[in-house]
Amino acid sequence: MATLEKIRNQAGLLIAVVGIALFAFIIGDFLNSGTTYFGTSRERVGKVAGTELTIFDFQRDIATATEVAKSMNQPMSDGDVRDMVWRDFIEQSLLNSEAAEIGMSVTPAELEDVTLGANIHPLLYRIPILVNEQGVFDPERLKYILSQINRERTDEEKKAGVDEAEQLRNYWLFWENRIKQQVLFDKYQKLLIKSMSATDAFASILADLNSKETDAVCARKLFYTIPDSTVTITDADLQAKYNAMKEQFFKTEGFRSVKAVTFDIIPSQKDSANAANLAQETKTQLEEFSGEDIGLLISQVTDPSVPFAPHFRPESEISEAFKTFAFSEPKGKTADVILSGDFYKTAKIMSDIELRPDSVKISHILIQRPTDAEAQRVADSLVVALNGGADFTALVGQFSVNQASVSTGGDLGWFREGGVGLEGFDNTVFTAKTGSIVTVPIPQQGGVHVIKITERTTPIKKVKLAEAAIKIEPSSATYSQIYNQANQFILANSTLEAFETAAKTQGLTIRQLDRLAKNQSSVYYFEQSRDIIKWAWENEEGAVSKKVFEVPNMVVVAAVYQAVEEGFTPFVYVADQVKAELLKDKKTNFLISEMTEAADLASISPVDTLKNIKFNQNSSGNIGREPVIPAIACATNVGEKSVPVRGSMGVYVLKVLDRRDVPAEASEETRLLNDNISSTVSRGIFESLKKKATIEDNRFIFF
Repeated sequence: MATLEKIRNQAGLLIAVVGIALFAFIIGDFLNSGTTYFGTSRERVGKVAGTELTIFDFQRDIATATEVAKSMNQPMSDGDVRDMVWRDFIEQSLLNSEAAEIGMSVTPAELEDVTLGANIHPLLYRIPILVNEQGVFDPERLKYILSQINRERTDEEKKAGVDEAEQLRNYWLFWENRIKQQVLFDKYQKLLIKSMSATDAFASILADLNSKETDAVCARKLFYTIPDSTVTITDADLQAKYNAMKEQFFKTEGFRSVKAVTFDIIPSQKDSANAANLAQETKTQLEEFSGEDIGLLISQVTDPSVPFAPHFRPESEISEAFKTFAFSEPKGKTADVILSGDFYKTAKIMSDIELRPDSVKISHILIQRPTDAEAQRVADSLVVALNGGADFTALVGQFSVNQASVSTGGDLGWFREGGVGLEGFDNTVFTAKTGSIVTVPIPQQGGVHVIKITERTTPIKKVKLAEAAIKIEPSSATYSQIYNQANQFILANSTLEAFETAAKTQGLTIRQLDRLAKNQSSVYYFEQSRDIIKWAWENEEGAVSKKVFEVPNMVVVAAVYQAVEEGFTPFVYVADQVKAELLKDKKTNFLISEMTEAADLASISPVDTLKNIKFNQNSSGNIGREPVIPAIACATNVGEKSVPVRGSMGVYVLKVLDRRDVPAEASEETRLLNDNISSTVSRGIFESLKKKATIEDNRFIFF
């Protein structure tokens, strides 16, 4: 509710999660190896521009990034987080190296200007704990965080082992580092852009080309009009074409292509019957249980997607299956078990229907003292003062530890029932009248909220309904049966040929996972499929997995059918692409010869009249996108016929009928060229830096 609580909820898990992740990884490494963990060769994930990334730092950054993503309601898969952290490491290392070489940095004054000054950085608007209820960045919240980072811990916090300052520090440093890097990148980018500009001569040439508009007749012969069967291609031709293309088109960092046979894990009829029985047992227990016991029961049996909701809810928040039941039956009534999709469901009405506001708008004063009793005494004295006419806004500034809300007079905005999660909050706040002053304690934290109800929505019907949803899931017996089926498939088919034949005979689905990169985290078909990719890279072409891979909702048996190392993709894997280009070459020669011998354009079909052709246009009449058309038109004199020219779809001949002058300014061409330079630099900075850098990537060893 208060900024302090919000920060604890959103950032408080960071340190714990990071610590657990690192501890598990390090202990696992010690247990699974007989060597010292901190040997250089074992701990280095990568090295870029002289900067090393250890596995310890990599895991820490992964854990932090994961929790930050969750706090923003943008959860990412493990693989996506690893890729993001690795990409950030490369880009930061390259940028910092370049900046250091030219003496560029981000000064403290520059950082302050974009965080607390006049030029707030856009990233700050994306940080949940720095945005107020209206979705606007609140600098007071950032000031509060910065003030907490270096504050002395209270005795209560030390005793409880709570280090809020450390939690906040890690959360803020994550964002501060990203902001600093973005500011540094912007400075470096501006420097590069300002060092490049379009020349007057080049702009003048373009202006001249674009100052002409041409009408022409165009004859064309497209490649597809010549049957492939009429073209003679030898193996020597194909090899020569491959050699000519490979430097530009077939460079590769290596890949593996896999064929995967899948076995879906779906619940059996027995699994469905077991779920129905459990739902029926739950209904019987709900009929017997009351009070807190109901919550305990449901938390033990219900699916996490349908959590226990102990608060009053309107019809819009009740499951469709129980809307009518909840508002037509009496308190204590339990619903019959129903089948709804993948769930068996039941429910119990826990209250009478009440008229309560859908939402309330509140302001607060957050009191904190060494003990709960002291905090409550101060809160009670403020209630007396406020009921006696004291100014609420003045008391907020004097007593509230939530400094982020001082500038708004303690205003926290609108809340709905169940949205705070603080015991006693809903029953106190949603039953109080507009203008009332109430208190809500924060148990065992020496805190109390003094709350003023500033507005309430019109009361609507609400009820407390406990819902239980038993998901129909595969049992361990079902899983074992399907797993054993996959295992038997492996034992009976140890070669790629046998693998493919058996899958076809048994009617099993084979999915092709093509060109898997060495550090690719997953594939489109399967979530959490890194194990398949890693296995493929540890094996050669023709290998069939000796283990069953487990992915969500299925098990997989895999076989490698292509294995290519770094260098050039072998001809056999790109033969079709090479042949297609070679056919175009052969057809081009034939068509150019045929069109050169033609007496006039009319003897070449089809013929199109193209109007208003300009050098910078993308499309030409009925022909569509064919970049050579404007080039031919500009290069051919009025009344003359061009030579046949190859395009992307065929061969073209133009006869220019007319040409007119149109307005074109060299200054406009200069502007467009400079805009193009700017966007090209922005897109290409890191790719250019990567090309000249030595990047050591050892991720495959660890993941």
